[in-house]
Amino acid sequence: MTANPMPFTRLPRAGKSPAATSRRRPSTPWWLAAVLLSAGLPAHADAIAKLRAFNTDTRSVTAEFTQRVLNERMKEVQNNTGYLALQRPGKFRWVYKTPSEQLLISDGKVLWLYDPELRQVTRRGIGGAMSGTPASLLAGDAQVESAYSLRNIGEQGGLDWLEGRPKRDDSGFVRIRIGMSAAGEPAAMELTDTFGQTILLRFSKVQRNPKLIPEAFMFEPPPGVDVLQE
Repeated sequence: MTANPMPFTRLPRAGKSPAATSRRRPSTPWWLAAVLLSAGLPAHADAIAKLRAFNTDTRSVTAEFTQRVLNERMKEVQNNTGYLALQRPGKFRWVYKTPSEQLLISDGKVLWLYDPELRQVTRRGIGGAMSGTPASLLAGDAQVESAYSLRNIGEQGGLDWLEGRPKRDDSGFVRIRIGMSAAGEPAAMELTDTFGQTILLRFSKVQRNPKLIPEAFMFEPPPGVDVLQE
């Protein structure tokens, strides 16, 4: 699906990106859409305070992102770019643009994963599986403290960082870190899963509370694609 530039003022149209049979596919971390709507305070505030203020004051977000995935030996195995839109409660649009296109959309009830190259759509209900994940913290109304035990870990690279350890054993992660900017916005995320894989996200061109069209969070499978139900 070829998506329009932010801030999603028109409906995207389905399309097919160039063939890339030898490329490594993005890992479709559907929960990720959820680490951006959960993070202003002055530049001197600590990261946890900034995150709480962001949660309170932010109802929608658009941003561009880069994503790197490192294996357990800290070797890069994926490098992706894209953009996203989030709207509380629970709505998000997460678009991978390079090296291959992939789309994740949720209206807060159903999650759609669309791979234009494979001509395949996966439909998944959103319920308890989202609870306590980064996705629920970004696009949902849940308080971050209810899912993670947080602590400030100081300033690094011009960002104020916090670290979260999950309170649930089934979250899929052993640790998340969020870097908050001086403007009180999430600028970076680092997520380490139970297999030792690390996902590094960097956000840019973050816009808070833009007006987003409802169609940005709707999806209709294109004709002829395979639809899988989970």
